[in-house]
Amino acid sequence: MRRLRRAKRQLIAFAICLTTTAIIIMASICTTLSQGSFVKNMGSANYYQNAKNQIIEQFNNIAIPSGLPQDFFDDLNLEIDVYEDVNEQIKSVFTGSEIVLNKVKLGNTITENIKKYVTSQGQQIDFATEIEIKSIVDDCLKEYEKQILVPHLAQIVSAWGRIEKYVNTIIIVLFLAVVAACVMIVLSKKWKGHKVSYMAYSFLGSGVSCIIISTATQFIGLYQKINISPTHVKNFVVALINDAVTNIATFGAVAFLAGIVLATLSLSFGKKEIKYRRSKK
Repeated sequence: MRRLRRAKRQLIAFAICLTTTAIIIMASICTTLSQGSFVKNMGSANYYQNAKNQIIEQFNNIAIPSGLPQDFFDDLNLEIDVYEDVNEQIKSVFTGSEIVLNKVKLGNTITENIKKYVTSQGQQIDFATEIEIKSIVDDCLKEYEKQILVPHLAQIVSAWGRIEKYVNTIIIVLFLAVVAACVMIVLSKKWKGHKVSYMAYSFLGSGVSCIIISTATQFIGLYQKINISPTHVKNFVVALINDAVTNIATFGAVAFLAGIVLATLSLSFGKKEIKYRRSKK
């Protein structure tokens, strides 16, 4: 009977450990796939600056065949436009609204800069020149949109939005199950002096599992080798995955700390119980 009771305790403790680990992983994913996390990881991946540099490079590649200097667009001030349009993209995909990039202002700026250069070279702007300038501007704006928008981001966020409420429900149910199991252990007379120690084992095990999962994922680093272009989009995706992995380790550390606290309490209760038994003798 003792072995059977012990096996039951271990099984319940193991179930709490697995459930807590599942909660931590799902909570980490939910935290990572939030609007605030997207903005934070755009910054940590230096997305804005890298996107701006890539846009300028592509603009110059478009300008060269038209006879413009190879560094013609180097002084084009895009910092504010890139920042606003990237954030507008994130806001739009999370609210479900249409993405409206600030291309009109940028198109006018590019047109004015080209016209100023043409006239500074002593050339007149005739109808053929206007057509050529318009062609350059259109190509630049297409390239701008390509570099600003994260491929398939709207579809990914939309798909996540459809399942997020179910994931949140599962997290709540699992959390309540863990709480109920812990309450049952505390109130049960059969567990006697093992109440706190088995809960400590559960949270310590969960914390260690999450830290191992996080460390192993970062060490292996397969997600850092994903093939996505352009480079600044790849850096953002890597930063997003790395953030999720870090969240797993952070929440795991919290669970581990809770396990240490419970283990300390268990030792304290154990010493008191030994003293009590000795005093009875």
